[in-house]
Amino acid sequence: DIQVMEVFSKQTFLDVQKCEGEISVKKLPTMYKKVRLHTHENIGSGEIHLPEMEMHTTSYWISFLESFTEKLENADLKEALCPLANVVRNVVPVFLLCDPRDVFAVHQEKSPFTGHPTVFMYDVHPGGVGLSRKIYEMDRDIFEASVRLIEKCACSAGCPSCVGPADEVGPRGKDAALQTLRLILHLLGEDDS
Repeated sequence: DIQVMEVFSKQTFLDVQKCEGEISVKKLPTMYKKVRLHTHENIGSGEIHLPEMEMHTTSYWISFLESFTEKLENADLKEALCPLANVVRNVVPVFLLCDPRDVFAVHQEKSPFTGHPTVFMYDVHPGGVGLSRKIYEMDRDIFEASVRLIEKCACSAGCPSCVGPADEVGPRGKDAALQTLRLILHLLGEDDS
């Protein structure tokens, strides 16, 4: 669960809105999985009952306003959210020169805070270490690199190297993410704030 605590920066570009701010992330682990150390072979799993964990950190998020969906051709925004979050999460560490585990991406079909489909990319360190601010400043470069990554990937419907496995993102996820990223880049050039 993600709750926005404070918005530090916000810009609206016609049909998309990008923000950076402080969020509260709540996690509730429900299962464990035992894997063999070097082979990662699954050797067991089960239910666990732990208390909910809460962390305050910083985040970048991009929200898609109602009119955004109308501009997509042959793509559904719902199909694009998961692969979009995956590909951007793959690209961000290259630009921020951080460990891939330092940034986490979550998509919401209707964010309780924005009321719109939203992708959050947050710093996994309590309080944040400035990664979300860098994403906010470099988002256009990150989205351009994400487009290039998808275009150059040889897979047909998605793989862990680009938008995520096809069975996770759906058969049209790769195309939907690519079309969504191209439209985002087009709109980021048209400041409406």
